[in-house]
Amino acid sequence: MLVCNTARLLAFAVAVSIQCTPLHGAERREQKGESVTLERYGVTFRAPANWFVPAPGKIAENIRQLDSSKEDIRAILASHRGSIEIATYLRQNPRRHSGLIPTINVLSRPNPHKTFESFQQMIAASARSIGSTLRNYVIKTAPEERMLSGRRVAFFAAEYDISTADGISERVLGMTYAIPFGEMFIQVSTSETLPEKEKDVFAGFINSFAFTEP
Repeated sequence: MLVCNTARLLAFAVAVSIQCTPLHGAERREQKGESVTLERYGVTFRAPANWFVPAPGKIAENIRQLDSSKEDIRAILASHRGSIEIATYLRQNPRRHSGLIPTINVLSRPNPHKTFESFQQMIAASARSIGSTLRNYVIKTAPEERMLSGRRVAFFAAEYDISTADGISERVLGMTYAIPFGEMFIQVSTSETLPEKEKDVFAGFINSFAFTEP
């Protein structure tokens, strides 16, 4: 059990550490901020307008799998090494920008807990463990419960250092919302270098989440 928990926490940490890394490949620019819906879980959110979507075809297939009532969510997540990408949005075109890019990342992850309290404890443990993998990691907002469109979610924010390809160290602010849905949870992470420039965009994105059930 200890080994499994440690692996899960490290996977959580890696997701936070790479979310500012430029991604390369086919991409699409979201001109109008299209809506994304997972009907199986009753969740909808809206993409930020004029942000880039890397590998849109891959993400569309991931959403199709998650939305199929015939698919076992545990089997899907296991086949994707414990997480599946629902959405990624980049502020700049990664083909034309060499620095760290403000990023919004939405992932699905397994939730082994039956109560919100134990789920929140898992997120808190993950937030603490990330400090062992990131440089100068400081929790700015301790893991806490918040309400998002009437639904209980876990939230924390932290700052840490990431080095660019040319060796320059950048200070990054990362914020994470964790939204439980039975056997899985949705992890929404935002990140950008300081000082903050995308605060309003990030707030608008998280506030676009709507749920058919609280």
